[in-house]
Amino acid sequence: MQISQLQQTTHTQYCQLSAKVSFENQQQAHQVYFRVPLAFSHHIRLCFEPFLFSLLPIALVKQEQHLHIEGALCPDSLANATSILKLFQLWYQHPHLPKITAQSYQVQQPTSTKAGLFLSGGVDSMASFCRSVQTYPADHPRRFAHAFFVYGMDLGDPNKPDARKTYQQTVHALTQFLQPYGCTLVPVTTNVRQLYGHWRFYADYHFGPLMAGIAHALSAKTSEFTIALDNQIQNYVPRGSHPLLNKYFSSSFLTSQGLLEAYTRLEKYAFFEGVPDAIGYLRVCHSPPTNSQYTNCGQCEKCVRTKLELLVNGYLEQGTNFADQAITVQHLQQIQLSNILELEYYQAIETALTAQQYDELAKIIRAKLTKAWRLRFKHKLLQWDQRHLDHRLLKTKNKLLAWLKPSKKSETLLESIDNISGKG
Repeated sequence: MQISQLQQTTHTQYCQLSAKVSFENQQQAHQVYFRVPLAFSHHIRLCFEPFLFSLLPIALVKQEQHLHIEGALCPDSLANATSILKLFQLWYQHPHLPKITAQSYQVQQPTSTKAGLFLSGGVDSMASFCRSVQTYPADHPRRFAHAFFVYGMDLGDPNKPDARKTYQQTVHALTQFLQPYGCTLVPVTTNVRQLYGHWRFYADYHFGPLMAGIAHALSAKTSEFTIALDNQIQNYVPRGSHPLLNKYFSSSFLTSQGLLEAYTRLEKYAFFEGVPDAIGYLRVCHSPPTNSQYTNCGQCEKCVRTKLELLVNGYLEQGTNFADQAITVQHLQQIQLSNILELEYYQAIETALTAQQYDELAKIIRAKLTKAWRLRFKHKLLQWDQRHLDHRLLKTKNKLLAWLKPSKKSETLLESIDNISGKG
């Protein structure tokens, strides 16, 4: 892989940082970009680090021999990128790592003392923001002054329908929410995932390094950034955002910070007490309703799980951004535990429901948790398939899907196998 022709360009409605990306076994080159509206052009830093971090996992899985930067690279970025590759090799047993080189190496100075975070609207990032507001005075450098909201990650997923309407709705809502707290929402769009859009790669390798790249693209006004983590540190499995991985997302001019790794999801709701209006701005749904004022359907697994968390924390009535705000037995019965990381959430929810005497709801969750061994087995099986068979089991399953029209029952089973290491 070669990354060259770094440039910052101004267009009618946006400012763009771009570079040319060439693969060793492909003749066609690609232009990769990070875009912000013109009003935020002063956030962009002209440097190669955004492309190094965001493209590094792609070079690894495409088995590129080299990753060469046709320009200057921060030596700290080089050291950290090498550590990222080594960690992925440890996790996923890669026999070969691309060698990272650059034309020159140059330390850069931070140009700001402000902190930023990635704010998706989910519980983890919103709790991190609320903690910042309650912990630091307005002029403290650790208080979040900028929040990054991205089109081209879960919204803008190349495997899903266009979600620009939901993106624009959320940009408007979060801008309104953040303004009283002195925090600026910075909307950013990227096409990095178009180069390698497979959802499993995104979950296992890419979403953390992609955020690191975006943060470096916007580092002219930020000296540190935070990626909110969703699980407790002891429950993490190898994936694209991980406490051991995220610390390597730093350079000489931008530092990656971790927060709340020891907290359960339910414990994070304590930070909403001082900023209760944040509950009404939550956006957790990966399949939001179309042509609706709501950005959460209220019926999918993630929406129902979040409503349960709101219920046991006394915030359900404030959760006004769900198209379906109710919690019914039918909602819970339809839940399919498909992700090993979900076990942590539902175990805490079941305990809280039992303690608060929501006995019928707790009973349903308890019954589902008794089958948790299946998720652990499937997780181990897919790890073994990935490390030793190059996903041949998964590829065979996909071929069978293409040949057979699965019944609803078999489709549910296959989807559950697919999703066990996805995001929670």
